[in-house]
Amino acid sequence: MKTTALYELHKKFSGKMVTFAGYEMPLQYSSLLKEHAAVREAVGIFDVSHMGELLIRGKQAISAVNKLISNRLKEASLGLGVYSPMLYEHGGCVDDIIAFPLADDEVLLVVNAANEEKDFNWVKTFLAKNFGDTDLRVSNESDKYALLALQGKHADELLGQLLPEYRPGPPFSFGHVMFAGANIFVSRTGYTGEAGIEALIDISGDEGKERANLFFKQAIKMGALPCGLGARNTLRLEKGYMLYGQDISEKITPLEAGLRWTVKFKKQENFIGKEALLKQLETGLQRKLFGLRLQGKVPAREGALLYKHDAAQSEDESESIGMVSSGSWSPSLKAPIAMAFLNTEFLASEEAGKEAIKVYAKLHNKFVAAEIGPSSFL
Repeated sequence: MKTTALYELHKKFSGKMVTFAGYEMPLQYSSLLKEHAAVREAVGIFDVSHMGELLIRGKQAISAVNKLISNRLKEASLGLGVYSPMLYEHGGCVDDIIAFPLADDEVLLVVNAANEEKDFNWVKTFLAKNFGDTDLRVSNESDKYALLALQGKHADELLGQLLPEYRPGPPFSFGHVMFAGANIFVSRTGYTGEAGIEALIDISGDEGKERANLFFKQAIKMGALPCGLGARNTLRLEKGYMLYGQDISEKITPLEAGLRWTVKFKKQENFIGKEALLKQLETGLQRKLFGLRLQGKVPAREGALLYKHDAAQSEDESESIGMVSSGSWSPSLKAPIAMAFLNTEFLASEEAGKEAIKVYAKLHNKFVAAEIGPSSFL
């Protein structure tokens, strides 16, 4: 089992440790509700060092990444990264990643922890097959870095104290600032829906590990609350952000998951999966991702089946019209919410212009009414 450079610090702050993606990570410190509220109302800090980092180097690095991802990565001089699916030929998702063009010949990919090895092998194979006679190479730098996310409504105020040189830019902007005697990589990203940054700190030496721990401790001293994976999940769900393996996967395309905005069909490079997505558009989607607001207080979990009103008493799973992909209690809305895939045939059969479409989720052998809406709840 792997641990991050902040493992001992998590125990010191009474972190409840769980196994996630091969790492021992803090699920929570005080309580999920308190940590969730801290980010929505003030500021929290997360250790997300389990995320992976892949570095692509070579003269055609930006062009190669544009063939790997469906979104458009622009020239390095702009200082902007992009969120994007990385696709298989059939249109399903290898992963959803963030790509940062560090230089014209160097691109950093931040990938999901559970997909780190798979993504590395996928990129390495792609480069060998398509750029084998060039200088393009990919390296797995994941063990070299700690990744810390400072997030919250008042995160920028705290950043003014913690990183006086940092000037907040637009979403996905990035750069380097001094902290504790060294340059650290700072990006205007995060997965909570609030303002803030993610700091990538080199921990290849003892000084680097101490620097990462110092960043976490100083943020807390200045008012940030340490937050765990539990709050990170409820925060991202309220904003409709994807969780790989549930809301997107190798069996789910970005068009089905509501990520059409990340697919740039007209960019210069033909990206992997483009033809499959064009065909899917031509034939029509069979399912789409929506948000659900459920009645009562019981959350719908992944895999819960959905039924239309007149089939609510049916025990026949073949009559279901959708399935929950992610679900939880929403601390902000004080109600159960979920993301779910619904059959487009069912949606088309509903009355045109109907203000609210209701479905029924089967939870513990009971049927609970839910209203369909956007996947982002806030």
